[in-house]
Amino acid sequence: MKELIHRNSLLKIFFLLTLATIITSGCRQNWLMFRYDPKRTGSIEKSEHLIVGEIAWKTELGGKIFSSPSTDLNTIYVGSTDNNLYALDLKTGEPRFIFQTGGDILSSPSIANGAVVFTSMDGNVYSVNCTSGEVNWVFRARRGVVSSPAISSGKVVFGSYDNYIYCISEKDGGLIWSIQAKGGIWASPAIYREKTVISDTAGVIYCIDLRDGEVLWMKDLMMSLNSSPLIYEEKIYIGSMDGRIFCLSIEDGSIIWEYSVNKAIDSSPAIVENLLLFGSWNGVIYALQSEDGKLLWSLKTGRAVDATPAISGNTAYIGSNDGSLYAIDTRNGEVQWKITLGSELSASCSITPLGIISATTDGKVYLIR
Repeated sequence: MKELIHRNSLLKIFFLLTLATIITSGCRQNWLMFRYDPKRTGSIEKSEHLIVGEIAWKTELGGKIFSSPSTDLNTIYVGSTDNNLYALDLKTGEPRFIFQTGGDILSSPSIANGAVVFTSMDGNVYSVNCTSGEVNWVFRARRGVVSSPAISSGKVVFGSYDNYIYCISEKDGGLIWSIQAKGGIWASPAIYREKTVISDTAGVIYCIDLRDGEVLWMKDLMMSLNSSPLIYEEKIYIGSMDGRIFCLSIEDGSIIWEYSVNKAIDSSPAIVENLLLFGSWNGVIYALQSEDGKLLWSLKTGRAVDATPAISGNTAYIGSNDGSLYAIDTRNGEVQWKITLGSELSASCSITPLGIISATTDGKVYLIR
């Protein structure tokens, strides 16, 4: 009898450990915010499922989509120019709930602790329950907000068209600190340890102490910055509208290197194993060596590339305004597959355990597997 109880106990432990492994593995592929994580790396471990470029489902929303989708294990959250945030079932694309705001939703939602936090051009930041869509709290900025919120250590950071950088409480939306910038803010902040980095349209990049809002340094790059910063190994990577990609020290903002292309860089960079990827308005996707900015390869698409890459293992997924989603081998720049979706892809895609979530400007959301 004791042996039977012992055997059953071992089986229960084995089952729980196996379940925990499955859940943990799945959680690694939760694309919880813009660029995947607070550092905005845009990169995850290799997906367990082979993605071959076939459409599993398509859902049409009520407006255009510039918002990059965020996902948890079961749900996709994406905003639209019809003023709505949509929660879609990951397996089927069917709506779970629709939350209406007073303005276009151009930013990407962030998911944390059972809530989805997102911004709207009505000037509000919203926190709603992930399951029910009920409002937790609303924070009012002075003007519309395009910046996608970054969440870390119980704090939500974002910028606004009102020239302010805000840090509010994740719990109740209360203001913790705010800083006036030189220009309006389109870009989304990155967070690394107790520092947050954000840029404005006046060309200034800011490094701020997350705890109290103290500005640690400012760097004027002399050109509008719509690209969101990426932080990797004590360095900041960011593109500018005059066609330069910069690598700066996170300690003091000094420029380590810069690389120039012939058109604006609206795309935010992504990184994997010291390989930096980004797109440009010249329709080219570039891969640079992150240490020194050396060009490794480039790939020409049919039109401008506004979207930012999403990387899984050695494959980068990135959309172009030519209406196609590209799967590219990061080691050599070869196209593994390409699928034409028929409309511009300004939003960045998200990687899930079931496949790629991609959204087009004509209002369609796709699961591609």
